[in-house]
Amino acid sequence: MEVDGAGWNPGYGVPITFAFDNAQHLADPVPRSDGTFSAKVAVPANATEGTTAILAWLGNGQQASALFTVAAAPAPTAVLDHAFTTDGTPKEKTTFTPGDPIWYVGWVAVANGPAKMQMRWQATGPRTIFDDTNPSLVLNSGPEAAYSPGTVPRDAPGGTYTLTATLTFNGKTTQRSSSFTVGAGQPPPASGGVLAPVPAGLSLSVIHGYNDPPKNANPLEACNIATARDHCANQQYALDIQPGNGWNKTVLAPADGTPLLFVRGSLGAKDCLVFKLNDGNNMNICHFAGGGRTDIVGKPVSRGTVLGTADSSWIHLSIDARPSTCSEGWTGPGSYYCPVAFIGALALEGQQLKPNGAANQWDGTVFTSSNRQGKG
Repeated sequence: MEVDGAGWNPGYGVPITFAFDNAQHLADPVPRSDGTFSAKVAVPANATEGTTAILAWLGNGQQASALFTVAAAPAPTAVLDHAFTTDGTPKEKTTFTPGDPIWYVGWVAVANGPAKMQMRWQATGPRTIFDDTNPSLVLNSGPEAAYSPGTVPRDAPGGTYTLTATLTFNGKTTQRSSSFTVGAGQPPPASGGVLAPVPAGLSLSVIHGYNDPPKNANPLEACNIATARDHCANQQYALDIQPGNGWNKTVLAPADGTPLLFVRGSLGAKDCLVFKLNDGNNMNICHFAGGGRTDIVGKPVSRGTVLGTADSSWIHLSIDARPSTCSEGWTGPGSYYCPVAFIGALALEGQQLKPNGAANQWDGTVFTSSNRQGKG
């Protein structure tokens, strides 16, 4: 609001305060040569509703005052205008192929923000390929894009899909939808899908599986890769699987692909293998003793090929869609390679491990390996 005064000594600043907070100077305007001044001040967010005064202080400790009324701030509103898909750019896109980055967007008009709401994005069609909820989304005033980035699954059936965006605000729910198409994709990594990375006949149990720390927790949790709780970001759908009795620490290729390089993981130097599957996805396989088999790096290998020996009682597996990147969900990583779940052609030992958002979802799941050790 604007404060005007007259009859003041030119050249000397006039402290302006509110009656309920004399310690905070809102402005110190210097009167003009005719003794007048003007100043713009903001009403503090903690101002109590009702009549109060604004004060202009004299040098002798006295003040001039003017009364004004603090009205209740208007309540925020949020309206879901429309929904659409993009590839991460502001321009709408409606045609995709499996493996493409895809952002699911709801365009929201917010007045008197900020406004806190819940947003859900669902992509359905020949099958559901995306379902994500942000229970505590905060948007500022104006038209704002509420989005959730993802990747079209590499095994997504071709056809027409519907994006349904659902906004829940102040107990009221509205929906908007749009259509997009998915074309033909790439072949699966190998016939029979992904197998356990240990010799056939061994039993394995999941000791840490999926979404820990959980995505979009309230408040958001930190994601620190190479720590005890690092099934987040590109490793959101990671599995730590522990073979049972009879395992000699041999680690086998779970599918056809190419070992690219060994990198540092949580147990030490170069104990994780970056393994490119034949469908283009990336698989992270940890924890190797002595850096694994460097003689096969850069060379295509068949499922069942010995990759090295383990340096722990369990093996870590996770898949991501690099170079496609995603963002948000945790504090820490600004962006990360989009995670891929063990579903569709990437099902592990035939088990479809569809994520439901629960923390450590597949803990305790048991598999039996059918992976036949090869000669390589």
